[in-house]
Amino acid sequence: MPSAGYWRKGVCFVLTITCPREGEEINLLSDIQIEFLETDRSESMAEDLDWMHLEFKTNKDETTPRQIPFTWEPAEEGVLQVSACEDFSEVYTFVGTGGCLVDNLHGNTQYFARVICGDRISETLTFRTADAFTTFFRVDGIYNVRDCGGRLTTEGRRIKQGLLYRGSELNNKVNITEAGLKTLRETLKIKTVLDLRNPEAEDVQNRYGGEYAHIKVAAYHGYLLNPYVNKQVFDFLADENNYPVYFHCRGGADRTGMVAMMVSLVLGESYQTMLDDYELTSLARWGGRSRNSALYCSFMEKLDCFVGDTVLDKLHTFMRFSGVTPEQIQKIRDILLEPVE
Repeated sequence: MPSAGYWRKGVCFVLTITCPREGEEINLLSDIQIEFLETDRSESMAEDLDWMHLEFKTNKDETTPRQIPFTWEPAEEGVLQVSACEDFSEVYTFVGTGGCLVDNLHGNTQYFARVICGDRISETLTFRTADAFTTFFRVDGIYNVRDCGGRLTTEGRRIKQGLLYRGSELNNKVNITEAGLKTLRETLKIKTVLDLRNPEAEDVQNRYGGEYAHIKVAAYHGYLLNPYVNKQVFDFLADENNYPVYFHCRGGADRTGMVAMMVSLVLGESYQTMLDDYELTSLARWGGRSRNSALYCSFMEKLDCFVGDTVLDKLHTFMRFSGVTPEQIQKIRDILLEPVE
């Protein structure tokens, strides 16, 4: 049986995780992400962009998760195992000498960690990731990857994590690496990639290699002009065999943002949450997004054609107009919602 310690010159050296602390709660959002979400953006502006032909606006990307420093003593080469299962039946492994950086964990989750150095194994440490607005993931070669799950709805239920992810394209202006593909397959366990791009104007390829679906989607007022496309999207989302799903356009911002907004609607999230989720793309390399931009205002103007007293009422009217049935909505809710423990 492996042990935690060993003797050297009459002294027992016990293999111990020294950071983080036992029972510590860790926020996975970076300081910049937290500051952005806490800032009042109701009067903010952003330049209008060509959403179909997006180009990088900055070299700086702020859509990666906070990295958690782990250290252990003695400072020897070892393998850190992190698992949401107490029996470590499913593990993420990280290698380092005396420590390493850990990321790509889910929020609001209790984790177990241990270090293995040769035939020695540390005692198990438990820590918890904080409840946060969203969880970003580091996927090499692409940007703006985040889980649509984790948040509480206005109805008091929680959106399940690990089933629906959004982000940037896998090829074209960016190109996912083999390490990034491994993250999608092994860490996020993506089964199906849903590509929302336009094959007539963009290099649409199945870089994932697994299950792949393509639905050509427009953004902003264009999304509302073609309700049949919304029906196609929800036909896809109502099939539980497609999950876990990664859906994307080019930047994971505009077309992806429209789909994410409609999903938020049927799951019972507030309009403010939809706005925060849409504008969060401003932290990516694709430029700012604002509820006050001409593009977003064009969406709101077109939405006024649909009956309703509030934005949410009008969106629900559009959903019915597009042919999405109550049965499909209930199916998606059954797939993606869970009671709060």
